[in-house]
Amino acid sequence: MTFGHIRQIRRLHLDLLYCYKIVFGLVNENFDDFFALSTNTNTRGHKHKLFEPRCTASIRQKFFVDRVINVWNALPSTTNFASLNVLGIALKRLISLVFLLCNIFICVIEYAPSDCFY
Repeated sequence: MTFGHIRQIRRLHLDLLYCYKIVFGLVNENFDDFFALSTNTNTRGHKHKLFEPRCTASIRQKFFVDRVINVWNALPSTTNFASLNVLGIALKRLISLVFLLCNIFICVIEYAPSDCFY
């Protein structure tokens, strides 16, 4: 894992923790300035899903709100939102697992014989 990957993992972790603080009112930021709760009740996953606005500008991908919404909404239904510390521990485990699986997948593709894939 390169230094760039470590920075991305750390940024993602801190972004999600800050998102938690905004959603649950732990910081002096107005929730409505950043997010809106999703009104769709037929979705899988946790009950704190955020509305994802449509935007075609590629520059928006670098904004905090647009960076964090997809990842926040993709958190599993088993995610414990009881406290910031509990969420932080769960996120570290989840992010570590995802990157471990991605690295295993990359290794399998790099070292597998070329005739294994169609």
